[in-house]
Amino acid sequence: MLPFAMLDRVARFVPAAWLRALGRLQYQVPALQPLLQWGARRIAGRSGVIQRGVGAGLRFEPGVSIAGYRLGTTEPGVQAVYATHVKPGDVVYDVGANVGFFAVIAGRLVGPSGHVYAFEPFPGSAAQLRANAARNEFTWVEVTEAAVSDAPGEGWLAATESPVTFKLADRAEHDAGQAVPLTSLDAFAAQPGVRPPTFVKIDVEGNEKAVVRGMLGVLRAHRPTVLCEVHYRVANFEGFLAETVLPLGYRVQTLSGEPMPAVGALYHVLL
Repeated sequence: MLPFAMLDRVARFVPAAWLRALGRLQYQVPALQPLLQWGARRIAGRSGVIQRGVGAGLRFEPGVSIAGYRLGTTEPGVQAVYATHVKPGDVVYDVGANVGFFAVIAGRLVGPSGHVYAFEPFPGSAAQLRANAARNEFTWVEVTEAAVSDAPGEGWLAATESPVTFKLADRAEHDAGQAVPLTSLDAFAAQPGVRPPTFVKIDVEGNEKAVVRGMLGVLRAHRPTVLCEVHYRVANFEGFLAETVLPLGYRVQTLSGEPMPAVGALYHVLL
């Protein structure tokens, strides 16, 4: 087996499209899955620098088995939105920040005159996020250890196969998990000293509608650009936006340019 340092160097010279294709190949050719997952764990399990993309050169340790964080190949379309819409001095709210891949990218883009508020309810991921911000000396990346919903309170964070996909759920239906504090973006932004957002990223594994309901005041008052991942289990997100967000003067488009599916698909919308 290749030692880590050699594997890391080899990955630097493989085109990003090939690396993403290898990631998909494990599901198409099950016999290759053990080898590909071994390589992913080796790359993801060490501290280093992000190899390419908008975060190239940033110090980062994934702490989870997602090699794309270290390779810089994760969600290139989302990275492109950050590069286009996030500027020095901006304020980014990262809702569902996980271990901080997009939080540190935002930290680089906004610089010390800006601010990043990263929301992550799972303590292990929040700790990794803080460590990744500290590795880059991004003192302007601030972590709030809470889930975001439509109102402050308490919720149940259901444990799944990986912290990357932990989600708010009904405790009666998901025994494994833990109670976590809830906030809303309207409530958070109203606190003294908190800067209002110019850009909001939402990645909450199915709780998107609640997050949007809880930020309508922020949308009215501050007009941030919003990038939202829509989960497979969310139905009629287009109709929901037509009732809640479009009357505020927002326009909506999918990153792919395709119409929004009714249900059963994973996609991103830009508001």
